[in-house]
Amino acid sequence: MTTVEKLLTNLSVARTEFKVNNRSVLSSFVKPPFFEQVNILNYEHSIALVGGRGSGKTMYLRYFSHWTQFGDGVNAQIDDLKNIVLYWKPDTIFSRAIERRDLSPILEDAFFQSLITIEITKEIIGLIRNTINHFPLEAEEINLEKEVIALISRIYDIEVNDIKNVVFELDLLFQTIYSNILSGNMLKSLIPNLLIRTILEKLKSYSLFSNTSFKIYIDEFENFTLNQQAFINALRKHSDGFISWNVAYKAHAEISNYVHTNSQNSEQLQKQNDYREVNIDQIIEDSNKLDINNFFSKILMVAIDKIKYSECSFEQSSENVKNMLVHHTVSSIIKSYSKENSGFLSRLSKELRTSDDGLEEELVQRVLLKPDLAVALVAIKGQRNFKPNSIDRYLLNNLSDAEEKSLEEKIRHYAPSGVFKLNITSAYNNIPIYSGFDRFMILSSSNVRHFLELCYQTFQLHLKSKDGQQNLELDDLFNISNDTMHKAANITSAKLLNEVTSFAPMGQRLNIIVQRLGELFRIKHQLTPITEPEINHFGIVTDSLDEQMQKVLNQALCWNVLIQHEVTKEKNNIDINKYDYQLNPIYAPAFGISYRKMHKKKFSSEELDILFNANNEQWIKYRDSMEKNNNSISFKADTQAELF
Repeated sequence: MTTVEKLLTNLSVARTEFKVNNRSVLSSFVKPPFFEQVNILNYEHSIALVGGRGSGKTMYLRYFSHWTQFGDGVNAQIDDLKNIVLYWKPDTIFSRAIERRDLSPILEDAFFQSLITIEITKEIIGLIRNTINHFPLEAEEINLEKEVIALISRIYDIEVNDIKNVVFELDLLFQTIYSNILSGNMLKSLIPNLLIRTILEKLKSYSLFSNTSFKIYIDEFENFTLNQQAFINALRKHSDGFISWNVAYKAHAEISNYVHTNSQNSEQLQKQNDYREVNIDQIIEDSNKLDINNFFSKILMVAIDKIKYSECSFEQSSENVKNMLVHHTVSSIIKSYSKENSGFLSRLSKELRTSDDGLEEELVQRVLLKPDLAVALVAIKGQRNFKPNSIDRYLLNNLSDAEEKSLEEKIRHYAPSGVFKLNITSAYNNIPIYSGFDRFMILSSSNVRHFLELCYQTFQLHLKSKDGQQNLELDDLFNISNDTMHKAANITSAKLLNEVTSFAPMGQRLNIIVQRLGELFRIKHQLTPITEPEINHFGIVTDSLDEQMQKVLNQALCWNVLIQHEVTKEKNNIDINKYDYQLNPIYAPAFGISYRKMHKKKFSSEELDILFNANNEQWIKYRDSMEKNNNSISFKADTQAELF
């Protein structure tokens, strides 16, 4: 199939930004099951393409852009010129930096308008070159290259004799404009809605483009200043069937809908009337789970070897990946771990006998014959309605069918909690619960980059023994051990957790929030007994937050540090926020906590303020008080079945 080194290299560069060859993503693009919903070529309105990190926004934009649709290896037809996407991913650090120059609003506007005009013109030049490559006879017939060179030279007052040099000359022109603006001079200002329309109208006069609609997409819209966003909104506002201005941005980002200037006195864009939103996250959430699993599987197979597996079906891709990342039940994982780790049962025995709620020695010894039952009892023992006699009867097969079914369901329900508690409370325990394809999918939360990182770390560990092997076959990747996958998940989680501080502009604050939530949930995972297993998300006991806390919360959502879920049921919905917030599952292994959305803690606005804003001393005081209260709580489980 390939070498170890090549396979790992392919996976390590699988993020969209590194897979682009001449800006085309044709060789690495996997057509999703929801393709038509993200096919921006077919939309007639101005579009806002929205999605979380790793949702594929940039990949889709590059795929539908002329760089891929008319790139190398594509058998393009004249009809494909009917809808053309011009794609600009700006250097937003550079564009925002102009704010720090203390320029007048007029000069700032001149800078930004000139930037947009020149960058989109460069995209048009790229389109012309791709068109000439695909339709040389038709382009020569209308003298396309010379006509465009003459047009650009006239509009921008530059001397160009070869289309290959146009981009270079435009960059020089922008540098001149930029230098003049920094000096307080405005010798030339380029107006995008006038100049871009002039260029495109000239193209439309040629037979090749007579039926063309041009769709201009600006990526990472959220990284512009609010005033820059407002200017782009003015372009969006005046979109039509010939030229539409479109944007893409992260879900929950701070976005201005004002037009021209970010002021309450300005007109605003109206959804549905002025633009339509295409939300990739929502599309994925609404899709069939099996389809998404198959989609991610094929992305992995193509990343491993795009030549060999690009034509592989979704179903075959899924089968291959599931043979690699074999999924085992928690019960099976516990049983295997107990056999492979000689000291585990003795530690488990001690845990079951410890405290006032401990089990008698004779019962413990019989329980240990069913390790999954024993691990579940670590979480259950001490609950008010727990009756050791029921366990005794279960082991003797003296329960009714209904009682046995109820008990076994509770064992399955509480066994993961027992695993997390055992792993957290003893460094000697490392039950590999973060293993298997299904768990990797939950950890990834529909983030392709996170999924590929989990797989990369897994393969890297698994293939250490095969370094130097020249002919690596697919079945060399089959049946990777639970321990290897679990360790890879921990490595990935720690790595991604370290990246949180880089999430501008609130990286340090977001990192503190993640660390504090991880600590709190870790405490909850160690309770005796555990009546609400696997607490790893929270609700807010208020219907509103102050502006600053809402801003921090939005940043956490924008960077996918937290994941928002709509509340579907509440026992008491008085003053309850309609959303729950889950710590991104990818961070769960770093704290040893559950990756599944199970039970939640409710925070008052005061507690949330401590979580978001308190200094370290205040935080430690709150955390310690919670830990002390948890240890002294007398849990009531009146709603539980009699067995527990």
